[in-house]
Amino acid sequence: MSTSRQSIDINGHRRQPILLDTNVLITDAMNDDTVATLTSSRGHTIKVSSWISQPPAISYLSFHCHYSSHPKYNNFDELDAKIVGAEGSFILLTALASPRGSERYDYLMYKLHGYGDNGESSSLLEQVPLPDVYPLPVIEEFGIVPNGGKHFDLAALVVDYRSPMKCSYSMHIYSSKNTNWRVIPMVDPYPEVRKVIATKVITIAEGVLGWVDLDHGVMVCDLREDVPGLRYVPLPAPLPQNWYRLKEFLPGTFAKSFRDLVCVDGVMSFVEMEHRVIVTTEKPSDPSKMQVLYDTDLIVSYNLKDLDKKPQQLQRKDGLSPNLAENLASPTLGVDDGDVVYMRYNASLGKGKIVAIDLRRKKVKAIGPYSFEKHA
Repeated sequence: MSTSRQSIDINGHRRQPILLDTNVLITDAMNDDTVATLTSSRGHTIKVSSWISQPPAISYLSFHCHYSSHPKYNNFDELDAKIVGAEGSFILLTALASPRGSERYDYLMYKLHGYGDNGESSSLLEQVPLPDVYPLPVIEEFGIVPNGGKHFDLAALVVDYRSPMKCSYSMHIYSSKNTNWRVIPMVDPYPEVRKVIATKVITIAEGVLGWVDLDHGVMVCDLREDVPGLRYVPLPAPLPQNWYRLKEFLPGTFAKSFRDLVCVDGVMSFVEMEHRVIVTTEKPSDPSKMQVLYDTDLIVSYNLKDLDKKPQQLQRKDGLSPNLAENLASPTLGVDDGDVVYMRYNASLGKGKIVAIDLRRKKVKAIGPYSFEKHA
């Protein structure tokens, strides 16, 4: 794999890779250049804006909702929002649609357009309607397929425990062109393994998505087919020190703390960390003088003279290539290059750093600041 490639979208345009925090900042402070406003179906005024920075700095969304019918709930403690999907300039978030207690959430699609001809924001925000004929299951991860201009398709793979054994999945697909949902029963291509509980969705090719269960495998679906089907791609078995840990946690909840997988130009890149304790009586050496650096050394020590201390804010040109960063204490592979992994360190007191590690060259590539309080 080359370490100098730019991300390429399906139309051959360059896209800027970003690390997008899944936690949305609840605030009434908006970025005027990227703000988009929506009046929801319940009459609430919703604003979303984006703050885009060059990795290793974190990009994030800011969100605010004004409850016109419930003014007493217009405080930040009653608001909640989280990103559940991103592809190109499309970012899907789920937001609390009513004051806490009702537990009703809306799905909102935010599209970052950047700047209009008049210098004002031309970003868009639209509400994704929920299905009329059936309740939508709780879905943590959506796949997004751009469908020309402002249109898009959403896809969610759901384990269907009530269906016959051969059809143990269902694909829920939404089209913004006709604003309709449809459900397609899916045959399990590999019933011998445990069901895939996706913790992320990756784009493999145009219209081809992969639902990633970092415990054991990826379920791939080509949505361009007349009758879409599933194909299972297994992941390597966990490293010895990680094997027993997976058995102590619910499926998918712990593997992401030491594993990640992305797809770069149709090629899957996979990383796994293993913490090894080496007992030695020798005096510890300075990691900056080592010829080979291990992961623990890279997180603890670095030389500032070769690093980008102040990552620059990006100006959007031909779209973004976002990678959702849910928990940067765990490894997060860069979507522009599978040889770079991002991690955080020194997160005490809500402050810390994001470090970019070049796996091919075995060295720290860059460091960026991050406030963990702001996104808690």
